[in-house]
Amino acid sequence: MKQFFKSFSEHIFYSNIIIALAAACLYMYYAMISGSQFPFILPLLIFCSTYIVYHAQRIGDHLLHVKDESRFNKYYKSNKASTSILTIFSIGVCLYSLFVLDINKIIILLFCVCLSFLYIKIPFTKISLRSIPYSKPFVIALVWTFVTSVLNDKTNILHHFDAYVFILLLCIPFDIKDTDIDEKEKTITLATKFKANLTIPLLILASLYCAFIHTFWPGSFSIIFAILY
Repeated sequence: MKQFFKSFSEHIFYSNIIIALAAACLYMYYAMISGSQFPFILPLLIFCSTYIVYHAQRIGDHLLHVKDESRFNKYYKSNKASTSILTIFSIGVCLYSLFVLDINKIIILLFCVCLSFLYIKIPFTKISLRSIPYSKPFVIALVWTFVTSVLNDKTNILHHFDAYVFILLLCIPFDIKDTDIDEKEKTITLATKFKANLTIPLLILASLYCAFIHTFWPGSFSIIFAILY
């Protein structure tokens, strides 16, 4: 039983299924509060494309035999079958969606995919979007805003802004957690540059923003993080 729960937790936390599921759920949330209609294939596509994008770098490193002893890489080595099956399924869903979705939604998703891969590596250069000083959380928030809010038919600028701040609030604590890794890779972020001297005040300001917008828009999802912070 202990081994089962260990294996189950590895699949949940190291396979990026939670992140992919969160993207699909956040899309459906903004669809719900804006009254947007969507086909079932769209949140499924968001789940699958998010899963593929978040796996791209690690799978690439694994195939190229890049030395990486992280827990994520160890997960891939011991779960090749399940990872391959879910990846193939996700690719199939993405290809099928090209034939059934509106061209405007496909363009938005392709833009997000391109931006995601540029975040990992800009072709023919030695840099990436994430290596640009302080850009990490802002690029991630931009991509997620397009996927979860802009992709909906009836969302407006307030929904987009709320989604952006919500994701930004999520990214900043992870930046703090990844300080050692970013310093090792020489990636400059707010957390590596200013430590808690500036990062914590930024979190407080962002939380105050959430409380402010919630006063005028009770449906704002960001209020959850105003409470948590």
